[in-house]
Amino acid sequence: MSNRELADRGLSNVTFVKGDAHKLPEDWTADFDMVFVYDVLHDLPDPHKTLKQIHRILKPDGFLSLIDFGFHSDPVDNAGDKTAAMFYSVKNGIKVLDLGY
Repeated sequence: MSNRELADRGLSNVTFVKGDAHKLPEDWTADFDMVFVYDVLHDLPDPHKTLKQIHRILKPDGFLSLIDFGFHSDPVDNAGDKTAAMFYSVKNGIKVLDLGY
C-alpha cells in the first residue's frame, strides 16, 4: 500500500516512510504513537541501535509492535531448518487481499 492509496481510502493519520532505521531524523523524537516492525531486526547490521532509535521516537506512552523470527538473513545459514524454509516459502507466496475496508 502506498501513501496515495492511504489518502484514497481517507486515512490521514498513517504515513509510510522509507529511511535508515539506524539514524532516524532528530525531529521525530517523541513524535510517534506506534511503531510497527515486522521481520526486520534480524536483517539489520545493528538491531540494538535500531531499537534505541525506536525508543527515542516513541511518545512516552507510545507502543512498539515487534515481530521477528529466529532465522538468518542469508538463506544458506538457514539450511536444514525446515521451519525457516516453510516460513520464507509461505511469506513470499502470500497474496494480500483487498477486503474493501
